[in-house]
Amino acid sequence: MNIKYSTRVVSVHQDSQGFRLNLDHGEDILAKHVVLATGGVSYSATGSDGEGHKIAEETGHKVTSLEPGIVPVLTHEFWVRELSGLQLESAAAVIKHSKGKVKLEGDLLFTHQGLSGPMILNNSSKLVEILRKDGRILLNIDIHPEKTVDQLSDEFLTAREEHGKVDLGNHMKLKLPNRMIPLFLEMAGADPKLKMNQLGKKGRNNIINLLKSFPLTVTGTSSIDKAMVTCGGVSSKDFDPTTMESKIHEGLFFAGELVDGCGPSGGYNLQQAFSTGHLAGSKING
Repeated sequence: MNIKYSTRVVSVHQDSQGFRLNLDHGEDILAKHVVLATGGVSYSATGSDGEGHKIAEETGHKVTSLEPGIVPVLTHEFWVRELSGLQLESAAAVIKHSKGKVKLEGDLLFTHQGLSGPMILNNSSKLVEILRKDGRILLNIDIHPEKTVDQLSDEFLTAREEHGKVDLGNHMKLKLPNRMIPLFLEMAGADPKLKMNQLGKKGRNNIINLLKSFPLTVTGTSSIDKAMVTCGGVSSKDFDPTTMESKIHEGLFFAGELVDGCGPSGGYNLQQAFSTGHLAGSKING
């Protein structure tokens, strides 16, 4: 049987002879087993446009809410575009929300609309859940989690004594990427031309507090089409997780991103696709 790549399955029906797959050009295919592995709804240009979820629902299966996974977030602060492409290495943050708090760690990347990088992408499923409940997230970024407030204070006092004639703006090159310094000091209410021996206790504390708690307001995520993976899908209650076979239609299997579940970046979602496909194939061939 020669099926062209552009052929699409528009519906699946089961009768006494097996499964009938109705194709978009009018032809029907009869099959004993069917594996639905059409992906999620991320990057729809590749063909993962949700048609598989539609077929799953039409055959009586529940599809859980589809949410973006491994996705950048959007911020209320418009000035992030000024820092687009800038990365803070090994940063940290604590999010306090209605159900508790979440600690984030990793490199943080500024984008023209918000934030990305491992800190955000690896925790995006948590962020999506919090956004759904709370509407927005106050993200307080610890730019130097490896140092305490007292340690940073000692460093500024030492610089005051040993490098008193150095401009504050130049000293901050030891603490921040160059592109971030003007904006940071403006937020801290500090003059970059101020000499280190002119920096008083209040100004020093303002800078240190901002280094340890740099605020940004997360208001949403990029669209699910821009996400790397789709979280949600065919409910795990409707198939046997040891074989991926439907509990409703014997001989119908699910695999890959079509099913409910997603993990952080690092190959976990690929492994889910490989493993579920292997389980389905082993059952069919066994």
